[in-house]
Amino acid sequence: MPLVTPPFAPFEHCLHIPHGPRAVGVARASLHTALTAHELPDLVERAELLASEMLTNAIVHAGGEADLRLKWSAETLRMTVWDSSAARPVSARSRRAARADEGCTCCGCSPTGGATTH
Repeated sequence: MPLVTPPFAPFEHCLHIPHGPRAVGVARASLHTALTAHELPDLVERAELLASEMLTNAIVHAGGEADLRLKWSAETLRMTVWDSSAARPVSARSRRAARADEGCTCCGCSPTGGATTH
């Protein structure tokens, strides 16, 4: 008897993204496949856009590999990007203190030295 996952069941995935010119495109395709497989096609377009922005920032500014972590729970998709840099992230607010709030990006650091963006 095949194991069937009910729609909207909680799940977690982690995608390792190497540094390279095709990295973000491959990550977007993988994200699309994961969300479609979990029957969440309505989230694909927004999730791809947000993941592209976070991964591009991680790859460009950290200069190395990154991980994209997906967690679906309680009807909420949480995407976290971890980069391989030991440097702490510098927020846009500290670089451009005069600008008003613009969005929903939060930055944090893990004790292991990698930076995360949610």
